[in-house]
Amino acid sequence: MRVSATAAGNDNKNADLFSPARASTGVTVGATDKHDKRAFFSNHGPRVDVYAPGDGIQSTFINGLEVSRSFQHWSALKN
Repeated sequence: MRVSATAAGNDNKNADLFSPARASTGVTVGATDKHDKRAFFSNHGPRVDVYAPGDGIQSTFINGLEVSRSFQHWSALKN
């Protein structure tokens, strides 16, 4: 069985308004902040199945620089 995860989006609006988050298949994931509250930018609504950490995530790039960015912003860029 395959399950697809989709970012809810970063518009602080109802995820039902955006594709692919509005699709009824898969799992739509919204973002939380460091206080485990919905991140101010995360789309929301009944289509969001689960929330996960998505703001201020530490990561590295190939050149070794560390950055802190919105995880969902990165995933939206890759879609």
